[in-house]
Amino acid sequence: MEKHPRAAIAGCRLLNTDGTLQPSVRRFPTLVSQAWILLKAHHLLPTAKYWASNFNYHQAQEVDQVMGAFFMIRREAFAELGMLDENFFIWFEEVDYCRRAKNCGWQVWYAPVTEVTHHGGQSFNQLISFTKQRMFNRSMLYYFKKHHRRSSWLILWLLSPASLALAWLYSWRVR
Repeated sequence: MEKHPRAAIAGCRLLNTDGTLQPSVRRFPTLVSQAWILLKAHHLLPTAKYWASNFNYHQAQEVDQVMGAFFMIRREAFAELGMLDENFFIWFEEVDYCRRAKNCGWQVWYAPVTEVTHHGGQSFNQLISFTKQRMFNRSMLYYFKKHHRRSSWLILWLLSPASLALAWLYSWRVR
């Protein structure tokens, strides 16, 4: 943070419970990337650009967003940006905060100078897929309403029932 005075947010190297690297850097969501996720097509063919699959986790660099499991925020940026938006219950709150920082001329950095173990998804693994999908859709649609054109929001809103149906079918398959 000292080397980059415009760095508002920094994320570190996240590790899974077993010590393997947990990808924690993504690009900002687009209509295409989120439609792909809603339709579950990312399981067949990942959207490499959104997932930043070619990201070098050994090098400090400016990024679009870092995962909120570890979030260092500069005091001056916090004073300008305020708190996380409480309209996000889960998912997209850190994406929104990084987007707001960038919109105000701040930077977001990934810095592998420290490691944190993140036991990702433990709370939500107890929920059925349909419930998780409904929560994801709500946050994703709110994010798009805030940061994208109404037409993008509308397309994703129209795809939401399909994502819920796919999640419901998956829930029945797992039982």
